[in-house]
Amino acid sequence: MGLRDRLKEKVKGLLGAKKEEAPPVVPAARPAPAPVAAVAPERPPAPSVPTPIPVAVPAPAPVPAVADVAAPVAAVPTLDTSTSVAATPAESSPPTAPPPAELRSGNDSPTRAAHLRPTFGTTTQAFRVRVYSEPEKLDIHFPCEPGEYIVEAAERAGFELPSSCRNGGCLTCTGKLMEGEAEIIEDQYVLEDHQIAVGFRLLCITTPRSDVVFMSHQQEEL
Repeated sequence: MGLRDRLKEKVKGLLGAKKEEAPPVVPAARPAPAPVAAVAPERPPAPSVPTPIPVAVPAPAPVPAVADVAAPVAAVPTLDTSTSVAATPAESSPPTAPPPAELRSGNDSPTRAAHLRPTFGTTTQAFRVRVYSEPEKLDIHFPCEPGEYIVEAAERAGFELPSSCRNGGCLTCTGKLMEGEAEIIEDQYVLEDHQIAVGFRLLCITTPRSDVVFMSHQQEEL
């Protein structure tokens, strides 16, 4: 038998010896671990609630009963319009400011714009003016506002005094101041200073400063 054959036989013997060996030992199965019971977390103890103390509530006061029948209402006297009732004087009121001036239209000023003078309404600030003339049998009374001219206040009251230019340029409206204070408030060029000093005024451009008395128709006295 050659070398090759002996090697083959040896290999076969080795392989057969391995087949005859004992089967491998299988390890025993481990027992499953026992389930662990879930432990609930501890809760804090609930706070203690104090027991409410009963409080005595007073009973509401009784509401007085409303009378079923209303109280009789006094009869209101009616105004008898068949008879006239005299008007009672109104209570005195404090002085009021004069109404706003309005411009008067006209063309009675040959040299100056006298037609643009304001017109007035009577207020509690008006002065009392008397103008008289024995030869003319004239004696009139009328109110005149501060800043209003004597001639124009007379016309507003329904009286007519002599006048012409209405701007202090002639002597037609000349009067003489007998009582009170009055002032010429526009430029004039016909009266001398000494004539004004003794009381002569041009009533078309003169306004009172107090209650005044004038003698009119004094043109011939100059």
